[in-house]
Amino acid sequence: MLDCYDEQIKDGHYFCHEAPHAAWVLKTARVEELLTRDGVLYVRNDQCQSGQSSTTRDGRAALAQKPTGWLTNSRRLAEELSKLQCPNRSGVGAKHEHAHLISGRAKAAENYTPQLVDTLLRGMRRQLEDDGML
Repeated sequence: MLDCYDEQIKDGHYFCHEAPHAAWVLKTARVEELLTRDGVLYVRNDQCQSGQSSTTRDGRAALAQKPTGWLTNSRRLAEELSKLQCPNRSGVGAKHEHAHLISGRAKAAENYTPQLVDTLLRGMRRQLEDDGML
C-alpha cells in the first residue's frame, strides 16, 4: 500500500495513511524512506480529543485516548491533526479519564468520530484552498 504514495507524490496528489501510533508499519524502512521525501510528515495525535470513547472496566463511559499515527504529504492536514493532543500527555488543558481499549472494548472505538472526520475534511479543505483549487 505504501508504494501507491510514491505515485501520489509524483503526480502532485496528496495521501493520508492512518495506523495506531505503535503499529509496526510505521516503524518500517519503507516509512522511514517516505519520511525523507520533501513534504512528507508524520503526526501523532490522540483520538480522545475528537470524542473517541468506550467503556471502562466497570462499565462507565470514558474517552479513549487511541494514540494514532498519520503519514501525509498535506501540510494543512497535518496541522489540523496535530491539534488533537490529549492534555493528559501534553500537559495543556483539563485532564480526564481514559477507557483502556482491551478485553473487547476496542470495538467501540473502531470507527472515526464525526469530529475526527470534520478535522480531516477541514485539513484537506485548507490544503485545497492554499493550492488555489477551491
